[in-house]
Amino acid sequence: MTNEEKELKKPNSSLDPEAIKELQAHQKAVKEPNSSSSLDPEAIKELQLHRKAVKEDSSYLSLIREREIGIKRKVIETQIKADKVVAEAKEEVEKQKPQAETDVRKKVENYIKEQKAKIQKEAKNIIEKTSDKTKEAEKIGKQNFDKAISKLTDLLVPSK
Repeated sequence: MTNEEKELKKPNSSLDPEAIKELQAHQKAVKEPNSSSSLDPEAIKELQLHRKAVKEDSSYLSLIREREIGIKRKVIETQIKADKVVAEAKEEVEKQKPQAETDVRKKVENYIKEQKAKIQKEAKNIIEKTSDKTKEAEKIGKQNFDKAISKLTDLLVPSK
């Protein structure tokens, strides 16, 4: 049985039913050249040459199909391996996720504590500097209080 005959007997053949019937009639005519009186000897020779070419093409096509199937198998195996690697990576990520979240929380808390300490230190420095400046301004104000009152009095009440 030839490859094309095998192909014709497959239930899901890629050929349409009319093409299958035409091929079967053609094969029958080639196998039994004397049974068909409508074909002349040149047509029979041409059909036999065609059959030989189909066999050769069929063998090339079967090699191509075999290679295609081998490549598809390798692609599927590679896809399966890739899916396994991805699944393992996802599992590893899920395992490390809680620890990573804990580490990040600790780092954030430490950063917030450090920033609060810096801000409190700066605020304390500002308060001390402001307090010193306020005390100094108050001292100068007390020293110049009498002078300021006399100047205001002179301005408000002009002397004669």
